[in-house]
Parts: sequence; structure tokens; C-alpha cells
Amino acid sequence: YRHVKLSKTCHSKTVRVIKLRRRHSRVCYTGTLFIAIIAFVAHNMASTTIIKPPNDDREYRHVKLSNGVQCVVIHDATTEKAAITADVAVGSLSNPNDYPGLAHFLEHMLFLGTDKYPSENEYSKWLSEHGGWSNAFTSDTDTVYFCTVDATYLKGTLDRFAQFFVAPRMDPSCTEREIQAVNSEHEKNLDNDFWRLHHLDRVTSNPEHVYNSFSTGNLRTLWDEPNARNEQVRDKLLAFHQAHYSGNRITAAIIGRESLDELASMVEQAFGSVVNKDLEPILVTAHPYTGVKLPQLLEVVPVKEKRQITMSFPMKDDSLNIKTQIGHYLAHLIGHEGQGSLLSHLKDQDYATGLSAGDYSGFPGGYGFFKINIDLTEKGFAERQHVVKDTFSYIAMLQAAGPQEYVFDECKQLEEMAFRFLDKSQPYSATMAVARALRWHPPANVLNYRFAMADFDKEGIEALVNSLTPDQVKVTVVGKAFDGQTELTEAIYGTHYNLKPVPQDWLKMWTKAQPFAALHLPLPNKFIPTDFTLAAPVTSTSKHPILLCDSDALKVWHAQDTTFLLPKASINIVFRTNVHKQSVLQAVWTSLAFKLVKDTANEFAYDAELGGLDYSVNGMKIAIQGYQQRLPVLLKALLETFGQLREKTTEARFLSLLDGYKRTLEGMERDQPYHQLGGDFDTIMLDKYYSHLDRLPVLGDVKYEDVLQWVPQLLQALQLEVLILGNYNAEDALSLAQDARKTLEALFQTKGTTLDNRPLPRSYQMASDLSLFARPAPVVDIHGVALNFKIGERTDLKVPTMALMLSQLMSESFFDSLRTKEQLGYVVYVSSAYKAGSDYLSFVVQSSKTPGHLIRRVFSFLDEQKDIIANMDKEQFEDHKSAAISKLLDAPKNLKSLVSRYWAQVTSGCYAFDRNQVMADMIQGLSLDDCVQAFESSLMNQESRRCAIVARYGQKAQSYNKEAIAQDLVEHALEQVQLRDVDTFHLESELLPVQTAIGTQ
Repeated sequence: YRHVKLSKTCHSKTVRVIKLRRRHSRVCYTGTLFIAIIAFVAHNMASTTIIKPPNDDREYRHVKLSNGVQCVVIHDATTEKAAITADVAVGSLSNPNDYPGLAHFLEHMLFLGTDKYPSENEYSKWLSEHGGWSNAFTSDTDTVYFCTVDATYLKGTLDRFAQFFVAPRMDPSCTEREIQAVNSEHEKNLDNDFWRLHHLDRVTSNPEHVYNSFSTGNLRTLWDEPNARNEQVRDKLLAFHQAHYSGNRITAAIIGRESLDELASMVEQAFGSVVNKDLEPILVTAHPYTGVKLPQLLEVVPVKEKRQITMSFPMKDDSLNIKTQIGHYLAHLIGHEGQGSLLSHLKDQDYATGLSAGDYSGFPGGYGFFKINIDLTEKGFAERQHVVKDTFSYIAMLQAAGPQEYVFDECKQLEEMAFRFLDKSQPYSATMAVARALRWHPPANVLNYRFAMADFDKEGIEALVNSLTPDQVKVTVVGKAFDGQTELTEAIYGTHYNLKPVPQDWLKMWTKAQPFAALHLPLPNKFIPTDFTLAAPVTSTSKHPILLCDSDALKVWHAQDTTFLLPKASINIVFRTNVHKQSVLQAVWTSLAFKLVKDTANEFAYDAELGGLDYSVNGMKIAIQGYQQRLPVLLKALLETFGQLREKTTEARFLSLLDGYKRTLEGMERDQPYHQLGGDFDTIMLDKYYSHLDRLPVLGDVKYEDVLQWVPQLLQALQLEVLILGNYNAEDALSLAQDARKTLEALFQTKGTTLDNRPLPRSYQMASDLSLFARPAPVVDIHGVALNFKIGERTDLKVPTMALMLSQLMSESFFDSLRTKEQLGYVVYVSSAYKAGSDYLSFVVQSSKTPGHLIRRVFSFLDEQKDIIANMDKEQFEDHKSAAISKLLDAPKNLKSLVSRYWAQVTSGCYAFDRNQVMADMIQGLSLDDCVQAFESSLMNQESRRCAIVARYGQKAQSYNKEAIAQDLVEHALEQVQLRDVDTFHLESELLPVQTAIGTQ
């Protein structure tokens, strides 16, 4: 967010400055002034017009209740889903000093029953049975609750939701259990470098500032230490809710099919009982770096193999100034990636692989940071002081050039264009954005505040640029090279680091940094579109993509947009060939070739991205989406880059990309166990699937020249399969695809290829009942399991329909049993999965309990569910059917969502473009007996059941060896589970046929 800065001149009767938790942290509680600035005033609701994009067919109204609750109600006549968000204006910065994480813990507890709806899973059960879901998060300044549900059930959902703020139970029986959930969430983040670095920045700031705190909490801070003091945590929860939750601190947004009048009435009924305590707004004005001796150097050992510099400068938060947005202006220049940019120079010097810059709001209207993040090469890490020096040279260039109005005008033009043609968002995204914006901005600007650049503030820009000086920077350097060379260990996450002054010779060099010729302001962007003409409307007999061309060289699917009516289009291309899968080395060459193309094209393509064209070049696929006018130019440039690699790349640049690729693969093995289970399942089930563990050993054999020579071989014979959607008629779409094919033919004499040479992935058949595939996990005492039950082979849509329905029937109860009640771990879920022709139902748990324990608990759950499902009453079963149908029939809200839906059908080879409607019709015809029979045959019957159990054993638990795993299975009565290794499984198993089309060809 970018918001308005608050004046320190306050009326004595409406303002008091108090101490919050620590001596030097000044919190300004403002009344009249703050309320005036963020528009918490008595508006004439009829005269408040919310500015919206021209194409936005939703209707908006700002409502303020007598108890201070503010809400934007949103009418969408066609929405299948309703959504609610409430932003409570208090966050982790307000945690009591002796209760780190209390605000976050309260967020968890509000889900677990209210006086009106006392059952602890009433809310989640209601949502599950009515096509919905919910979540929440706690930031430094806010606690945000949100949910979505089938639009028919908005009123009942809103009543349950609002009770969080009226009369939460916070039942003592739930307190200790939910603390375990908070602790599991914390343990999940222990080895996450983002959380570790963020917390380290906090604890190395001013020790008297509220920012210097542990924000999320854990078992020690929320249970062990309070109990040692003979304190009741529940009492603290109630006190915190009483002290900080109030009607005048709630901003909300609601979207539904009802009229604005009806929605406003529903808000009054639901939120009208929230008590208004007239709490004064919180504002933290002192900066966390105040009192810290800058410049400062922080050297950090990461968990994953990464090299990075972050330069963080203190600044007054200016995010409320939506018309000037000086931080946006500066981020646009320092973060630019085109010719003359800092990143372009750092790449030329083989110092960096990526860069980002931006202003970060610490507390809107209070303090903020301007940060520059640079991803380093090995050479850049070794010469990191010169990387920082070159950054100050770029800043010196900006200071010498002065603020440029043409740059501001270009940013303004891009923002105006983005707002004019803003994509419609999902209901939950829309309500979240609006509720959070209403927290800080006048109601009129809740939609356009990010796009409202209007006033060129030359003095403000100069002041911000001039504040980025070597004596006011905190430099954080991250790298494995510091391992064994650090003196300090952070207490919460265990991060090893050094904190010391910047060496004097470095500081002297940075202070003397001057501009040089390679660094200059960006040239005017030629990719900004000027033609927004819509293609002539057509009458089509198909609602879905149609096949325009099908040959050995080119296959083209097309659908012209008749719904969103924006000057945007999308082209997705997959290179159909099997050449790249003949060996793991060829697969690696292919991945690196596509990475090299993207890196080489970046300097040119960055302007296209700024001009509204998102693109990706990865994994034998190219995708571009955005304004249709310049799309062909970018596509041609990307394809031509394949033929320009030898002249436009260097071996040094390639080796830096190879090093980055290696670090990415190595980092994958450090992911959370539950993140790794999906990839492990792919390794087990898919033929010629090369995982990160397969690829890493061959990287030492990869040579620059090998990759250059591989590209013509890769592209010598293939079929381009293309999907074009949006603002193209059929003739122009076919021409665009044909031109893409001609570009490759001109460069490589590319020929077509037969179907046998462009096969789809194939999967292995499971012949036995329960097979366990185990690997070690890197996280201390954290394990993960996924029980993947095969539902059937996808010869039609009946199989995925049943997988979806079984997931619907069990998802909420699985979460409630294993997560809420048993507290096995933070990550607990059921999902349906597709693997190269087969559909599965997956039960996933991450926990400190051993995999044997988790597997046994899943089977125990299924034993319980068998009778529960069989005895389910008709009304409840119909509710589940309606919930599943509503999810399927939730129409895409924008072109990106539509493309994602159709592209999945193309890449899988199913071509069932009407999949969702067909499956919805099938669910409508399902009986409870159908589901019971599928449950029995796929999940229970040992003769017909096929289950691949994937487990990650916590490596530090010393439990990963064959004997220990066998003992774990025996201890949990799992003797029927057969421990398998992947290679033997592949040798003993047959391959299933390739997925055949089950939709329109």
C-alpha cells in the first residue's frame, strides 16, 4: 500500500502520544486528524462514488454503521461465489511484551466457536458443505479474516463470520490444542530463509522498538513461559480482544448477488452487534533503525544455497500519498532491467543474476524502508563491496540527472492503462483488496489507489533519492560462505550471523562512487500499446476452443473472447517432441537452453513486461499474455533468440546461469517435506521424469558449447501446439501461429514430427496394495506423508468426478480430526490429483510424529469415515454435491484464469474443454451408494485398492534407514505396507497407455 503521511501536529484533546511496550517506541494515537486523513468521517453515503474501471460491471457502495464498522458492499449479478473480508486494525506490533505472538494466536482462536455457534468446527463445516473455504493472517499492523462460499449461502456465512467480532468463545478446551497449531506453523517456517531473514532484520533493529520482536509466537512464548508465571493464556486472549477489537477498528468488504440495499441491510444485521469501544487508531512513528548505528553490515548463513545482498534504507512512510508515489518512481528506475540499468551493468560484470527494488511500508503513515535486493553470482559475492559501490554509482547518476518528468509520466501512463483495463478478480481477492484499502484510504479510492499517480513531486523525489546514502544503509549479505565464520546465533530460528560496522575502506569507496557511462536513464518504452481496438464480434457455435489447424508441424486451438472484452490476448505454445527426454543430460541441456533464451531476451523483453505483457520461457513452453497489439513483436523476438544464443551470450554468463540452476535444484531438497511429496510422487509414477536428484549429478558434465549445439538438434523436428485466446479472430490467430512456426523454420529448418515422436507422459501401473516409498527430509524432527489412492484411469470424466466428490466428502472432517482436534501438524489436507492418465485421492500430513504414526492415523480416519459416509443423511449429501458443483461451475473471472483452465486440457492431452460442466452434470447424478462403493473399492478393499505412500522422514530424527522405517511400521501395526524403492518399482511395473483425448478434437 501507498498511503498518506500523518502530521505530528495534533489537537491536544484528540491526540495523545504514549509508550507502547518499549521506552523509545512512540505510538501516536490520533483522533480527528487521523480520522480525517484516512476518511474515517461521517460521509454522506449517497455522495460517495467509488472510482472503478470502465469495464467493471460490479456495483459498489460504502457503508458506515453507527458502531463504527465500515464496509464496502459489492453487487455482482453473475457471481457464483460470495466472499467476505474483515480487516481489524491491530497486528503483531501490538503484542504484549511478555506474549510474543498473541495477536496471531487470537486470529487462530476466533475460528473455533462463538457463543451463537459454539461448535468448534461449525464455521469450517458450514463452508465446506456450501462450496467455500476460509483463511486469515496477522501482519504487523492488521489481522485479516476472509472467506468465500456459494453465493446462495452468503447470509448464513456472514452471520457466522461476524460473530468472531461479537462473541467469540475461546473455549479453554481449544486453547492448548490451538497453541500447538501455532507452534506447528512456526516449526514449518524454521528452515525458511524468508522468515529467518525477516526476523533477523527485526532483532537487529532498535531493541526498544516494537519492531524488534517475535511476531508469530510459538509454544514457548504462548504456553511454557506464561504457565511458568502462573498466568492463564486464555485470560490474555480475552483481554487482548477486549483491548483491541472494536467496531471502529473494523473495515470490511462483502460481495454477493444481492442488491446493494440488501447487502447493506445484511451488513447491518450481522455487524451491528459488534461493540464500538471508540478505540483510538495506532500509529508507530519512530523508525526501527533509529538508535542503530548505521551503516551496518549483517552477514548471514542461509539454509538454502543462495547468495544475496539487501540494501535497506530508513525512510518516512509515504505510502498514503497515492497521487505522488515517489517510492514507485524510484523503484521503477533502480529496479529497471533494460539498457543502461543497474542490473544490466551488474550482469555484464558477471556480478548478479537478478535485482528488485521498492519502498516497503513498515507502518503506513509512520515508518518505511527502501530496499534494493540483488541476487549474486559467485564472482559478485566475492566482490560484494563493488556491487554495492556500483549501486551507489547508479544512485549518484539519478542524483545528478535529477527527477525526470518524462519518467513519471510514463509510469503514470502505465498505471492509468492498467486501471482502465483492469482484469476482474476473484470475489475473495476483490473483498480482501477493498477491505484492506478501506483501512487506509478514502472510500472513493479503494479500487484505484495503486493506480492514482497524478502529481509530479520533484522535491519529494529529490529528497528520497538524496536520502539513499552510504552512511544510512543496512547491508545484509547472505551466503553459505559464511558458514563456520559467524559469531552470533539468533535465538528463535537459530540463524548464524555476524553484525558489525561496514569496513572503512568499503565505506570510503561507496561514498566516492560516481556515475559512469554504462549507467543511464531508461529510453522511452516502445512497448506501451496505443491501439485498444477490439476484434470484430463473431457468432460461434462453440463456447470452447476450436481446432484451426492440425498437422505434423502445427496444431492450433483458438477461442475469441466474447466475455471480458478487453484488448488483451494470450498465446501458449508447447514444443511437442520427445528428443529432450532420451536422457537426463538432454533434459538438463533443454532446461538450460530455455533459461539462456529468457536471460538473453530479458533486456529487450523487460519493456514489454512494463508495457503489460507477461511472459514465460520454461520447460519446452512459451507463454505470453497481455495487450494484444505488441504481443506478436515479443513472440517473434523470443523465438529468434533461440537462433542468437551464440552471438548474444558468453560462457561466463552461461556458467552463472548454470550455478543458479544448481543452487535451485539443491534448494529443492531443503523444501518443507509436504512440498517435496508431490515431486516424489511424480518421480515414482511418471516415466522419464527427471527430478532434481536425477539432474544434480550430471551438472558437472554440462558444457556451454554442448548446450549451444543442442539447441538446433532440439528444434530440428517438432510440432508446435498452440492455444490462442482473447482479442484475436480465427484468421489472425492462425496467422500468428503460422508466423511462429515460420520463424523457427527460417532459423533451424525445423520439420514436423509424427505423433509417435511427440508422446505425452506415461505413468506406471501399481500392482500391489500398499507401497511405501521413503526418503529423508532435512527439517529437524519434521516428517511428511502423502497417501495417494488410485481412483482409476482417466478414460472418461467419471473417474476425476468421483475423486473430486470423495475429496469433498472428507476434506473438512480430515482437517478437523487430524489438525484441529489431534493437532498432528499445521499441514493437513485432502486433494484430488492427476498423473498422466490416472486420478488419485491424496491425504497429506506434515508433523513431528513419525510417518508410521501418520499413516496409521489416516487409515483410522478412513475406518471412521466409512460408516459416517454410509450413514450420511440425504440433505447433507446433497449439500456436499451442491458444494462440489459450485466449485466446478465457478466461472473464470479473467482471461488468465480461462487460459489456465484450457491450457491444462491441452498439455494433458485430454482436450476436455467442457470438463467442468460435464463433471458437474455427473455429480448431479451421483447417489450416495455410488460414493460408498467407490470409497470401499479404492480406499478400503485390499484386493482392489492401490495406494502409493510417499514419506519424508526427518533427517535429524535419525530415523531414516531401512531398519528404523520397518520398526516404525511394525510399531503402528502396518505390516501390510510394503517398503519399496523407486528403481525396483519401475523395473517390476508396466507402463500404462498414453492419455487419450476424452474431449472434442
